[in-house]
Amino acid sequence: RELRRFFANRPFLYVPYRDSEVFAHQVRDEYFREIPSSALQNALVFVDPDNGLEVASMNSRNGDRYITYDELNALLGRLDDNSILLVFQYFPPQNRPLYIERIANSLKDRIRAESAILLSDNRILFIVLGKDGRKLENLSQMLEPYAQEHNLCHVLRT
Repeated sequence: RELRRFFANRPFLYVPYRDSEVFAHQVRDEYFREIPSSALQNALVFVDPDNGLEVASMNSRNGDRYITYDELNALLGRLDDNSILLVFQYFPPQNRPLYIERIANSLKDRIRAESAILLSDNRILFIVLGKDGRKLENLSQMLEPYAQEHNLCHVLRT
């Protein structure tokens, strides 16, 4: 909810979605289905699940902490070519490079995107998805100097 105040005087439109509600696993289909189409056009869509991408141990008791690959696919399918989907992911307690490789392979196998950008500071991982592979490549090129300057891991998967 603090993001409303933070983005109040920015030169772009901030469109919060259900930020006054607690996300519940039981209504997840309706939650994602009801995102207004207008919020998914010419947009940066930021998704911040508590834990990140779905895991094998996801169930009805902990499912509210994750976003599924199917939900990412559905969101990506509703985006226009000018939009980007950005997913925030905490690293689990495992080897970081191997985890990034596993996520990259899972994205390639399970997400209908031409490419993905993975950007990490070794504590968190940002996953950037879009429909237009050329635009993602251009974005990746723009992010590369920033990643180098701040010692970030930067991977473009095609």
